[in-house]
Amino acid sequence: LASVVCSLAFSLFSFCFTRRSVSSYGSITHDIAAGMALEITVWTRSVAGADFTITDTSKDKSSTPPLVSKLLVKHTGSDDVNSIPTSGLITKERLVGPLSIKIKGECHAGRFTTNNFCLAFAIYPAS
Repeated sequence: LASVVCSLAFSLFSFCFTRRSVSSYGSITHDIAAGMALEITVWTRSVAGADFTITDTSKDKSSTPPLVSKLLVKHTGSDDVNSIPTSGLITKERLVGPLSIKIKGECHAGRFTTNNFCLAFAIYPAS
């Protein structure tokens, strides 16, 4: 259901879809081309939630603060399987390329549980 909603919301733009299961943490990298901008939305049913951090991998880690730092996304709806998962926009403003980013999710659940997070990348022409 989440992938259908994501596809409808971003049908006018290029769209990448990645589904991640996070045990304690998981990460993904993405390159944003010059002249393009990116928004990232996370969909989940995880009641424990996860903190998402976005860093610029093209720069020195010690001198550059994260683009997004530990933004919590967790399910706030009912546990009915027919209800829509909770979504959260983790980029408060569009990230403009050229940029190489790493998105890391650190789950609040225990190590022996698995939580699913759907990351939707909406790519727009930079304005």
